Amino acid sequence: SALKTSSAGMSDHHILKQAGFQIPAVRNPFRIDRYNTVNNLLEKGRIIIDPKCKHLINDLERVSYKEGTNFPDTVDKSLTHISDALGYVSNYAFPLVQRKIISGRYA
Repeated sequence: SALKTSSAGMSDHHILKQAGFQIPAVRNPFRIDRYNTVNNLLEKGRIIIDPKCKHLINDLERVSYKEGTNFPDTVDKSLTHISDALGYVSNYAFPLVQRKIISGRYA
């Protein structure tokens, strides 16, 4: 199955936990929070995009909102995927709101 790496039928999370990794419970950030995080990091020069990252650069230059909304225009199905990935990793590594750890879990 696509959710499994091993042939033993264990999930990736189970394999990582058995290897001693702690897997935090993480909720997907709101879209606008991802956008704000990426924009903040770009404005501060904390993200530098290699010119060889042509797909990411194309995405960042071409993705726009549907008129009158804060939803991405997804008419071109080749867009938004790689910039979404940048948003998720940026928000995880550098959230705009400081995370609090309560009882070993992120709040």
